[in-house]
Amino acid sequence: MDFEKIIESVYQLLTGEAPELDISSLLYAHKCYDLARQIPNGTYYEKACLLLRLNKVCVRDRIQACKSIFEQEDISYAAMKGPILSESAYGDPYLRQSGDLDVLIAPKDISAFNKRMKNAGFVQGKIKNQTIQPVSREERIFHSVYSHQVVPFIKKTRNTISAFVNMDVNTNIYWGESGCSLNMDLLLSHRVPIEIDGVTIYKLEPISEFITLCLHHYKDMNSLYLLSQGSLKLRLFVDIYCYILRQREALPMIQLRQTAEEWGALPYIYYCLFQTAGLFPDKVVIDYRDAMQNEKGKNLLNMYGLTQEEQKKWPLSLEERLFLPDFKIQFELMLNEKDKYKIALNVQMMQ
Repeated sequence: MDFEKIIESVYQLLTGEAPELDISSLLYAHKCYDLARQIPNGTYYEKACLLLRLNKVCVRDRIQACKSIFEQEDISYAAMKGPILSESAYGDPYLRQSGDLDVLIAPKDISAFNKRMKNAGFVQGKIKNQTIQPVSREERIFHSVYSHQVVPFIKKTRNTISAFVNMDVNTNIYWGESGCSLNMDLLLSHRVPIEIDGVTIYKLEPISEFITLCLHHYKDMNSLYLLSQGSLKLRLFVDIYCYILRQREALPMIQLRQTAEEWGALPYIYYCLFQTAGLFPDKVVIDYRDAMQNEKGKNLLNMYGLTQEEQKKWPLSLEERLFLPDFKIQFELMLNEKDKYKIALNVQMMQ
């Protein structure tokens, strides 16, 4: 597999050129559906177009189902990821496929927000056999200890395309084991309104949103559980690339670095920018990478794992981690018994 040629072809698409290779099947596998549909003669062109049409229907259903949540004024929140990120990074809320909605609230507002969700017809649980099943006490404890989320909220709809609406409620922008927490009230005081499908939704301002994006994607790139599921996707890096190119006027480098340092996020921002610039060497991305350079971030570059205890050095390049067909098998060989136990616990609680 010619990794260099694959990356070159993706970069050509990102810069508006027609690639020599038909990489539409790879783009589809990596959830880069908008790029796949830019190859009209590609083998996955029709599938990508269909999925994006279905995604538009689902996103609209989710937003309308959550309209009373989004348009309330008494509890501060910021919507994240999904259609919000799609709008910020791609200029269209429907181009980035997602399965749920995410909001960020302050921990002090959990009880009041939970009540509002239940009043809107949502229940906390998991979907099994096309029904909503309540979670166990152990699962609630797991979410509170190892996650920055409360148990997901789910609402059944009458739509056959999107039978359920899921909302994840986050109380921190860091992952559960990070030991880091921020003043959510202060963070949310800088939110800004946008309109999607006729609904006013609050989101984070660009600097906060970009830092949050990088923290989320760093977690996805380094979580033992997520890596064991083979979930490292090219879309993570495309998100970062497109966000910078689209929002750079709202992302002054000095202010971004200062805020990232204050939040303790600078090493993770540098990690994400370094990897993205390695794949897509646009001068704008390289300039951001160089402006965020720091020693702790450099030390993370060839490592994986979210805690110091579980961190190990990668024996595989980033391209191999992205594209090797047997990556899941190779990754399992890198794990010790403690790692495997942690992954098994995540599988039990999260699936």
